[in-house]
Amino acid sequence: MRALDVPCTHERVFRPQAALIDALRWYREADSGESSWIAWAFLWALPARIPVFHTVRDPWKVIDSLAYRNQIVSRDHPKTDHQRCQRDAVETYCPRVAKQATAVDRAACLLIDWNRMIEHAADDCADVYVSYGVESMCAGDVAALLSGIGVERTRDEIECALDSVPRTSNQGREIVHDVPISHPGVEEYIKARFPGVRMSVQRISPTTTSKTPRELADMMSPKLVDEVNEYADRFGYDTVDAPQAVESV
Repeated sequence: MRALDVPCTHERVFRPQAALIDALRWYREADSGESSWIAWAFLWALPARIPVFHTVRDPWKVIDSLAYRNQIVSRDHPKTDHQRCQRDAVETYCPRVAKQATAVDRAACLLIDWNRMIEHAADDCADVYVSYGVESMCAGDVAALLSGIGVERTRDEIECALDSVPRTSNQGREIVHDVPISHPGVEEYIKARFPGVRMSVQRISPTTTSKTPRELADMMSPKLVDEVNEYADRFGYDTVDAPQAVESV
């Protein structure tokens, strides 16, 4: 939106730390849009229905980014208040996430459950609802979105904006969560020195390499693979066969 000079803030209004008055003030002023991962949670508090544009990305790339290049599904102690607020929101709205043993499964749960709640909120609170895959958007798709909020731009303006906006997921670094503590003395010291504190070790390294959908599916529980496949198929993304369960005799 900003690339087309359509006023739209990013996580300025709808954010975990926001107060209700912030959302109501934004609603009354009605002078810009707002882009936020947690916007859906505020929709029920607004006085009337509003347009909702739901950005969808390749689910396998989102899972890869959340699991390996993001702190939100980590089990380490939050390093900032912002991270703590994000984790609180995820653990409150998506309790299934914290119950998963691996970062990949936690990322898959977050993708599925969070987007399910976006759609539920839009059913109740949106007067216009459009979901779109950001990777495949063309000028005609953007023009249709803009018409939903009464804005017009030329095809050349839209194509120029599309060319200027990256559509990739975070590829800056790899974060491996839940790395085992190799020295037993270190683990014993931490337990004695910080009783009750959840222990987690991370290994962080620069990377531009992403896991393939097949690699992610092989690390994921079969049930979650089925859920991600259903989501991917619904929005026109690739699906992956679930790994076969091995039964011991």
